Amino acid sequence: MGQKKYFWLFAVLITSLTAVSPSMAARRGGGPVLVGHVTHVEGELLYYVPADNDWVAATADVPFGREDAFYSGDNGKAAFVLPNRTRVRIGPMTQIQLIGINEELTQVDIASGMARFFDDSNHGIVKVTTPFGYVVADPGSSFDIYVGDQSTEVIPIIGRMYFVGNDGTTRYDIREGLSIIASAGAVSQGDNMVDGEWDAWNRHLDDARARRIHARSTEYLPAGLYDEAYVLDDYGRWDDVYYNGRERRLWRPNVDPGWEPFTYGRWTSYYGDYAWIPANEPFGYLTGHYGNWVRVGEPAGWYWLPPEDVAPAGPDYGVAFSWYPGRVGWLYNDTSVGWFPLAPSEPYYAHDYWGPRTVVVQDPTRVHISINDFRYAPLAVAVPQSSLFTVRDYREARIRRVDPNTLASNFRPAPVIDTRIIRNVSQPSLQYNFTPTPVERVPHSVVAQRIQQNQRLASQAANIRAAAVERQVARLRPAQVAQNVQVPPPRVSDRLVSRNEAARPVTTFPQRELKRQSVPVQAVQQREQELRQRAAQAQPAVPPGAGPQ
Repeated sequence: MGQKKYFWLFAVLITSLTAVSPSMAARRGGGPVLVGHVTHVEGELLYYVPADNDWVAATADVPFGREDAFYSGDNGKAAFVLPNRTRVRIGPMTQIQLIGINEELTQVDIASGMARFFDDSNHGIVKVTTPFGYVVADPGSSFDIYVGDQSTEVIPIIGRMYFVGNDGTTRYDIREGLSIIASAGAVSQGDNMVDGEWDAWNRHLDDARARRIHARSTEYLPAGLYDEAYVLDDYGRWDDVYYNGRERRLWRPNVDPGWEPFTYGRWTSYYGDYAWIPANEPFGYLTGHYGNWVRVGEPAGWYWLPPEDVAPAGPDYGVAFSWYPGRVGWLYNDTSVGWFPLAPSEPYYAHDYWGPRTVVVQDPTRVHISINDFRYAPLAVAVPQSSLFTVRDYREARIRRVDPNTLASNFRPAPVIDTRIIRNVSQPSLQYNFTPTPVERVPHSVVAQRIQQNQRLASQAANIRAAAVERQVARLRPAQVAQNVQVPPPRVSDRLVSRNEAARPVTTFPQRELKRQSVPVQAVQQREQELRQRAAQAQPAVPPGAGPQ
């Protein structure tokens, strides 16, 4: 056993150092990947698929990582949570894209529409770019931003921020009580009002958040997952379980007998690897992308081992805090494909680097693995290949349980899944669908132009740190908001069109005011201050990162 343990440590170290190709390491910034997700959707929300230059319907629990872009319909609203303690909400007709993210800096582009940003960290900053300049917000701040076709408005809620116009030479200091409105060539004072309907929706989400602040499960999670902790309180319990030689605090879901992880949902392609999208399983996102599922106890059951705040000391511990598309191993035969949870000590094979214990596969034919290398391979879930991307719940499609006695003769292990293995997919584009819902209207092609420009910027933004952004802003010349300049209020175009019109030239789109029922921002500020006070009183009972004992 001891030799095997050290073999795994050595193998993981070597593959971590040598398996990442230069292009992938550069695109991902060379370290563990931070990926957020959609937590709430109302109305229409679309996700841009770069591989197809197309759009698919998005749902809750769709990933929100670097370069990812969304567009909301004229009735669409959505909320996002990022693991560096940043939260974002968007309103109708909003185009949002994540440009870069690390532990201390969130970079987001809002090309149109309205958004509310919350920086819940003590040290991270937020940078938001628009067609009319960019905003840099201090740690602990929150603000609204409205982006129209001819102007943008920034309304502080809590904290301090700066606005830098397109000329890039001056900065405008913004504080509570002073909003600004800017066009391509002018900056004026705003009315310090927010849209009433938009704020009513935000108030509804704030009320829900207030009920979740005191989640006990924050005691066992890294700080970046505090916003997810309530699902563990609501849908399971923490048990003291003897695991790998000592008592551990593990989480067990309240599920029916026979439940299995990575079963109630679907797989979808995400930057070359397959990401788990749970279906009607509120805890599925957190437990499917962080930590490990382990099978222990008598009778045996599935428990979730949360991620560690720092790099694990050995293979008996969970993986360090990093997002993974879905920590599973794959197997297949000519007609079927299957997957199984990876034990904490087992490497995660992928096309891209996601975090510790990732082995990046450049040529699958040169990776030699055995089914016997994986503890939970005999518990694999298998479905017909044609069902992998066409169902939303694998309970409906799974074939009989894989027979452990004939596993090696009936299935072959695959380090990664690609088209050489999945040959029975009639439409390859199906692998990008988060839901079977068809999309009748899509954003006009002019929307994709900015997305593609931002994708090029994202590769440059990967290694930018907060200090560099702060120094850049500090060097700019301070300017005063003009009192005698009139800037038109933001009006936004609805760029959703039918599919057959998406590539046709369009001179005008229907427009609407972004603020139609203005209300003072003071009520928003009071509500946010109260929420922050409640959150401060609900600090974890154990130091962050102490982990389950």
